[in-house]
Amino acid sequence: HEIDVPAAIDDVWRVWTTGQGIMSWMTTHARIDLRVGGTLTTNYHADAEPGDPSWIMNRILAYDPQRMLSIRTAKSPDGFPHGPSRKNVWAVVGFEPITPNRTRVVLDEFGYGNDADAKAAIEFFDRGNAWTLKQLHKRFATSEAVSDAPAEK
Repeated sequence: HEIDVPAAIDDVWRVWTTGQGIMSWMTTHARIDLRVGGTLTTNYHADAEPGDPSWIMNRILAYDPQRMLSIRTAKSPDGFPHGPSRKNVWAVVGFEPITPNRTRVVLDEFGYGNDADAKAAIEFFDRGNAWTLKQLHKRFATSEAVSDAPAEK
């Protein structure tokens, strides 16, 4: 999946790599420890309490500021039907400046198996990843009027 976002790369990076940033467009709760081996922990439920079983934890595998973030699911929500299929899956989010005020974001996942559950998980996350990138675009859509002219220093 990929999308062109009407925002500068530093703004797009910030909303992917800070808890407040993530909560501004993707989830109602988010915490991130941005370091190799750190975690990105999220919850989509407004009434979620810390430690309840509906939290999602991703382990940060690697990152290159304003270029790439790679994560792997470390914990799926309790009862999530595709949790077992995610144990070998990792995601890579790439960031590429197009102009000073536009950024291309590419989201890829790797490591799925070939069984029926893996295929169902692929379909689920295909829809989910498309939704995620649309939400990211909407986060900055009010900035569409921003010029693509170089920012003043």
